[in-house]
Amino acid sequence: MDQPATPFGSRAATMQAFADHVSRGKVEAFEALGLDIVLGRREGPFFWDAFDDRRFFNCHCNGGIFNLGHRNPAVLAALRTALDRDEIDVGNHHLVSGWKAALASRLAATTGGRCPGV
Repeated sequence: MDQPATPFGSRAATMQAFADHVSRGKVEAFEALGLDIVLGRREGPFFWDAFDDRRFFNCHCNGGIFNLGHRNPAVLAALRTALDRDEIDVGNHHLVSGWKAALASRLAATTGGRCPGV
């Protein structure tokens, strides 16, 4: 089954989910600065907003998932799947991402209400 380009249907819903489950402060800071970017497709040195055709030169690339061990087979399989798609988030942790918000929401749901969000 194909994954949608973003797990939320609108910019507002994505921002709300990110604020609720990842970082309310980050969303508030970006809104105060007039930054309404939601990571979408990525290719080469560029990324596009998930909800329109704005293209940005990505001057800030980062990442690193070492808490699961080096070359964890499950992580490698997930990365191989994600690398075949240009909109799945495997790098930037500073901008709002619907995929991160969806994951955080799912993780929060497993805590029996002890970690409902931020």
